[in-house]
Amino acid sequence: MKRKSIHFCHLTDSHLGNRQYGLLARFDDFAKAFSYSINTCVNLRPDFVLFTGDLFEHAKPQAPELRQAVIILEKLKQAGIPLILSQGNHDVSYSRARRYGGDILEFLSDLDIGLRYVQDEITYFEVGEEKIALILGVNYYGKRTDRILNQLLTKYLDEINGFNGLKILMLHGFVQGMPGVADVKLNTIEKSSFDYVAVGHLHERWENPKYNIYCPGSTEHTSSSEWKQPERGLYDVRFVNKGDNWVSRIEYVNIETRPKYIFQHEFQSLSVPEIREEAEAYLINNDIEGAILRFVFTGNYEGKEHPFINLDHYRHVPKASLHTIIVSKFLEVEKKQERKQILSKREAYQELLTHEFETPTIYVDEYISLIEDSLKIIEGSNTISDQERLLDKRYSRFSKGLLAKFSTEEEG
Repeated sequence: MKRKSIHFCHLTDSHLGNRQYGLLARFDDFAKAFSYSINTCVNLRPDFVLFTGDLFEHAKPQAPELRQAVIILEKLKQAGIPLILSQGNHDVSYSRARRYGGDILEFLSDLDIGLRYVQDEITYFEVGEEKIALILGVNYYGKRTDRILNQLLTKYLDEINGFNGLKILMLHGFVQGMPGVADVKLNTIEKSSFDYVAVGHLHERWENPKYNIYCPGSTEHTSSSEWKQPERGLYDVRFVNKGDNWVSRIEYVNIETRPKYIFQHEFQSLSVPEIREEAEAYLINNDIEGAILRFVFTGNYEGKEHPFINLDHYRHVPKASLHTIIVSKFLEVEKKQERKQILSKREAYQELLTHEFETPTIYVDEYISLIEDSLKIIEGSNTISDQERLLDKRYSRFSKGLLAKFSTEEEG
């Protein structure tokens, strides 16, 4: 290989067509964020751009967001920068794609707008006849992704090992260590020996430099749960070949999005009318032009004026903001002490199983262990395969115990 340096950009999850809160302004915001990202790429002048899935919010996008995509992607083509795109879970309708021979991304790739769609296959970035970078793009498979990836690595083993240029893997899913249940194990990534693993699906920026894994997060916030990481952006990636090694310089580039703010306010033992008056004043004082606002009101109240306090109808009080979200969490003063936790989790499980489900005492500990192991799957503490083995082992023990019990009953 003659070329000594490679430069590319990596972005993901633009979710074009998302009409968040039912607002036309938010529909436009997602297009603006994606357009800003593509403009940034054009200004950086990379060799190519990677996009790791969820171009659209819906598998069957409407004409407005399709038009947005074509207009924005044309900017890359005019700049002579190819876009290499892999599949996301929001992009495809599997049954329809199988039945009619193609999904929306294949349709876009047929339009000659500089988009190259890779599906469970290897493609190359080439300059002339020289292959500069090998890129393996993997479809979205959810919890089956790790197994499918291992199959693809076996299928393309010789081709990958025989290539002496830069090697890139494109995925859409949760890698072990990310929030959520892991779709892909780290040891699968490790044995694949890719120089850069481009990941989508997680809407937050996440990195694991040890395994060369990078996820830039979505180009716009799709829910308020993502606001804890306000920055949105893309990766500007440069590799320089030094001897037998690729040395990387990976920089995160911020993009502009609509401002979003979270306000938390606690009320101190006021009457309900006083709470409402104070809340209205607080909303007015924190009104921000064009922003999306989330107010979390907590505290307790005196008196019996109302069984609970719902301030959601005050969301129209801020006039300058685009949209306001209000969450209210109140307790009566005299009931506040009654809500404290009196049982541990394990004691609560035991009470539930024994009294509500009438579970035999000899099985209670086993059921609790099953609950705890199942929660580990949800929390992503262990990989799916590890949890499957644990659950299989426990279910096997259950089935043997139940069979023995039924056999004894039948004999009797």
